[in-house]
Amino acid sequence: MIQVSIRDTGVGMPKSMVEKLFILGEKTGRHETDGELSTG
Repeated sequence: MIQVSIRDTGVGMPKSMVEKLFILGEKTGRHETDGELSTG
């Protein structure tokens, strides 16, 4: 038996950010993250 468990403890994304996620040249980013760098 194999059991896989996933936990997401992130801050989430508003719909307005999700809609811009794959638009070339659109910048996305957050200040609420724990200091991680963004590729947006």
